[in-house]
Amino acid sequence: MFRKNKAGYYICEHVNISTMNRHFFRSIYLLFVLISALASSPSDAQQPQLSISYINLPDSIYEGQSYDTLYVLITNLGNNQFSDSLSIFIKQDTTGVDTETLYSDSAFIAGGAVITLALDTHLFDPLAYKAGGNTVVIWPVGKNATTFDTLITDFFYVKLGSAPGYERENDLLIYPNPVKDYMFLDGMILPGDVRIYTLEGRLVYDQPFKNKRIDVGDLTPGMYLVECRYRNNQRAYKKILKL
Repeated sequence: MFRKNKAGYYICEHVNISTMNRHFFRSIYLLFVLISALASSPSDAQQPQLSISYINLPDSIYEGQSYDTLYVLITNLGNNQFSDSLSIFIKQDTTGVDTETLYSDSAFIAGGAVITLALDTHLFDPLAYKAGGNTVVIWPVGKNATTFDTLITDFFYVKLGSAPGYERENDLLIYPNPVKDYMFLDGMILPGDVRIYTLEGRLVYDQPFKNKRIDVGDLTPGMYLVECRYRNNQRAYKKILKL
């Protein structure tokens, strides 16, 4: 650095280069710390990311039957924990227009964790599904979270007494009803197979139809649904009371 002396001449004055270097590198370090802090702040990629991998839907869903034991496995694929309001939705895949809510409440899921979430008691709307086979999509929606993936599964929807092409209830005769040990099946057309379900959808009997008399003596007392499958792909349904 130059300065003017008393005689009017300019002289070179020593400058402390090391001090300047310290200030320079300190400024660079502070800039690096600021950039790192911005890069490590929460972003969309680090938000909770919710995915459903399983639901314990029965093979058959019955019109008018409430289901209170359904649950899902839900995963948080994000780094941050999820602790907020959560909804689980279901609708018929591609063609369905009616969306139903299986769960609506708060939930806590740690980052990278999988939890079992009990769903609300649900009565499946007969207007939302067709009689017979249905492919459905199930997905989560969480506040301040992203939906990473959906679950696609299927079930058979039984519309009791209201599904043309699937119901032959007027042709099917089951007696006695209530039944204790043996029930008898009769009708204008005999079925090819007979199945019996609990009202929760659990299959307890599945046999080809060979005899009009069916032994139900080992069944636990309660209400059951009898399904008769015919060779033309039609089905008939009757509820029975086992004593």
